Amino acid sequence: MALFRRARSLCCGAVFFLSVNCGQISTANAYEPVLLPNVDIFSNYESGRPAFGVGVFAPLLQNGSSFVFLDGSLSASDTAFNAASIGIGYRIQRSWGVLGINGFLDLSQPVYSDIQTQIGLGLEVATGRFRLGVNGYLPLDDKETALGASEAVIVGNELLIFGGEEHFLKGVELELGILAGQFDTGQFSAQLWTHGKLASFYSDELGSQNSAQIGFEAVIKPFSSVLSNSEIRFGAGASWDEDNDFGLTASFKMSMALGRRTSASHSDHGAAYDLLSNRVSRRLGVYSKGSATGASELTYDHDTNVALNTVYQVDNQLDLDAALLNSNSLTIVDGSSTTYTPIKLRGDRTVMGGGSTILVRGRDTGQVVAFTAAGARPTIKVITNPLTTTTYSRTGADITGNNSHIAGFKFVGTGGFTLFFGVGVGIGSNVSNTVIEQNTFDNFPAAITISPFGRDHIIRANHIERSYIGVNLGSSLLNVLIEDNQIGNLDLLFGSKGDAIHIPSGANVSSAAEPITIQNNYFFGIISGAIIDVSSGGYALAGSGNSSSALNGSGVSAVSAFLCTTNGTAFGGSVGFKGGTVQYLSATQCY
Repeated sequence: MALFRRARSLCCGAVFFLSVNCGQISTANAYEPVLLPNVDIFSNYESGRPAFGVGVFAPLLQNGSSFVFLDGSLSASDTAFNAASIGIGYRIQRSWGVLGINGFLDLSQPVYSDIQTQIGLGLEVATGRFRLGVNGYLPLDDKETALGASEAVIVGNELLIFGGEEHFLKGVELELGILAGQFDTGQFSAQLWTHGKLASFYSDELGSQNSAQIGFEAVIKPFSSVLSNSEIRFGAGASWDEDNDFGLTASFKMSMALGRRTSASHSDHGAAYDLLSNRVSRRLGVYSKGSATGASELTYDHDTNVALNTVYQVDNQLDLDAALLNSNSLTIVDGSSTTYTPIKLRGDRTVMGGGSTILVRGRDTGQVVAFTAAGARPTIKVITNPLTTTTYSRTGADITGNNSHIAGFKFVGTGGFTLFFGVGVGIGSNVSNTVIEQNTFDNFPAAITISPFGRDHIIRANHIERSYIGVNLGSSLLNVLIEDNQIGNLDLLFGSKGDAIHIPSGANVSSAAEPITIQNNYFFGIISGAIIDVSSGGYALAGSGNSSSALNGSGVSAVSAFLCTTNGTAFGGSVGFKGGTVQYLSATQCY
């Protein structure tokens, strides 16, 4: 082709940080560039997310002042944002400056998904004191379902709690740079640039996601024989997005040309030479956002009392296993540690207080959830799908705050012989409005324990096996519903006793107006304990529809008692037991 009749190949073996002279292109044309392959190492910090990487810029074919180039990079972030990019472009130099066009393909693992792909197109213009870049991005997938929805990560100033979907956004990015000043000392040259960036990304379900940046960049180019093939860039600035989140930005890049630059090339052409000899400036990887039912993000201010690096991270992701909440902070607990790491919430974006909802999702291993409360509380919902599997030596979930909801967990204990060593879920004293449903409990001294003086609890549709006590009720409880549970095989590990539902001594637990109701449960494999055990001073409770298969169903042998009392009241007063099949035995036959 005539265009590349005078083409020269400048591809060289890339050896990082070694000055390999690939030769220079000598020409009488004052504007014809000296083209050299570059190797970069770079890092940047944008909106709270640090990233590190390496890049290569390799001119391939040149015809005078125009050439084809290859541009590639690999980058990684401490929030598990990893990206690889490859691009090919064409640049041409004119007396007024340089014009370029490029296309690229990105492969990345944005935050909480499999590897994603996007394509893009860019346009570049530069003169001696001005540079402009426009890049467009088109992801090949719209969104992905986050299986299990069990991770939370920090991106920028946002704590993202993924509720099932991650959306990949298409958009346009505009970057403008203006040379503020430059000088040469004979030993090195230096430039100071002001730059700004506007970005607008969009998804059909989330709408627009707009952001802006402004800052400065210093460019230093040594002329000595040792470092004349290098360039160092430092940048700093501020960022903003449409949610009114502000953050700081910082960048560093060191470029090594595989050959030797000349001072004349830089001094004469400024931004034009920079564009000719540098990689494409653009976003790394696929841009994504997570969404959830009820709440998809909490914002935190890492400049107020808590730095970003104090957030506890596991495998480069923030695993949200447990949270202690009070009126002004959210605390993350890693599953393999008892260390609590507080994050102060932004006052102008508060999610605290009555009427708010916070979703907390379980993970595959580690601590599940622990709540405390003081004063006005948000509604806290703990949701997992599928079930998580966890082993505990003591308490799996300790609830000391109102309005908690634990659903979908699989609690696996390590056994024990007292109620003080090993509880699947423990509800504290004076706690109200707790829902424990659709969980699995295995091998606990007490699967579920409700401490005294609380009210309005629901224990529903749980499966409990191999435990000393299925559900253990404290005293002075009001309006408690225990229904649709499967409780059985309680004495396989403990031999002589295993009660499905235990009401301890002195438990005056109900009133006619606000009773404790036990209904529609399925009991199985109760060999020597009681299905409902009411100790001295306690009352058996109102209920109906509990399975008669507890006596005669599959896996059942020699059930001692369906309702057992020790000097308690099985019938009478304002409460009593009704429905199902009752086998009433003496105290000596209960134990």
